[in-house]
Amino acid sequence: MNQRTPGEPGSPASFEELAENPVSRRGWILGSIVLALVILGLGGWTALSTAETVHSTFSPVYFWDQWTIVSDLQRSNGVLPISRLWAQHNEHRILVGRLALFADLKFFGGNNTSLLIEIYLVQFSLVLLFTWMCYCFGNSRGAVLATIAGFCGFCMFSPLQIENFYWGFQITFVFAGLAAAVSFACMVWHASKTGGHDTAWISWPLILAFIAALLSEYSIADGLVVWPVLLWLGFALRLAKRTQLLVLVVALAAIGLYFVGYRSPAEHSDPWLTIRRPLSLAKFVVTYLGSTWDSFPAHWDPKLRIPRGQVVAAASIVSPKY
Repeated sequence: MNQRTPGEPGSPASFEELAENPVSRRGWILGSIVLALVILGLGGWTALSTAETVHSTFSPVYFWDQWTIVSDLQRSNGVLPISRLWAQHNEHRILVGRLALFADLKFFGGNNTSLLIEIYLVQFSLVLLFTWMCYCFGNSRGAVLATIAGFCGFCMFSPLQIENFYWGFQITFVFAGLAAAVSFACMVWHASKTGGHDTAWISWPLILAFIAALLSEYSIADGLVVWPVLLWLGFALRLAKRTQLLVLVVALAAIGLYFVGYRSPAEHSDPWLTIRRPLSLAKFVVTYLGSTWDSFPAHWDPKLRIPRGQVVAAASIVSPKY
């Protein structure tokens, strides 16, 4: 089959030729703007449709873990002891969640409304944060930035995580994600502000990164993972040696403080038993990741012993190009 070079009759135009042609260039720009606005609109529509679903299914009744704060107040004659803010909830220390639940009971009638609004504001803040990061550190502008904002809006308000929106207790989970994202963003901000120079090894963005990491840690136990990520960011961003040492010291102190008085929940499995079964642990991880693609367990599909989502997750781990 004969190949045609750009410029010959019937051959496709190159990007350079499109750029040089004013009419084609205007069409390209207009198409990009229209597509970006469509994606931005879909993100906004997702947020509104999720809000409508939450409004139509709203219940003011506390559910399950939310009664923890009620029990705390009953045992202390309506006063929330400072010690209970630190107390374990399963493997978590939900200081932020307890404060939000207490505020809902004390100031907003205890009907879940304030909690659901806070959850929505947290997710919206994540959209703004990611968009701001792309604007400041990724130099994204115009149609590209609008596309990013729309995509983030769809992800943050996707109905696949509807439980995060209709159950007030989930404020502690979504806030942990926001605090972690803020911590990482502040580390990048610190790197751009100091340029890795040894003379500028500490800054307000770095201090904010530590505060946000602590807030994530004291929302749910998963927040402990923020500290290793901060250490990795310090290395990857080539921060000053003194900065990396400071991050290490603060991380060890924060993690150590978390485990002061910690007791492994009786209803949980022995973590050492899990470590001694790496194949079972790997199966759980792949199944967990695969559930984002295919929520049906393996035994629901008699023809396929491995869910499609697990295959996709495994392939994405093995091959970065997937």
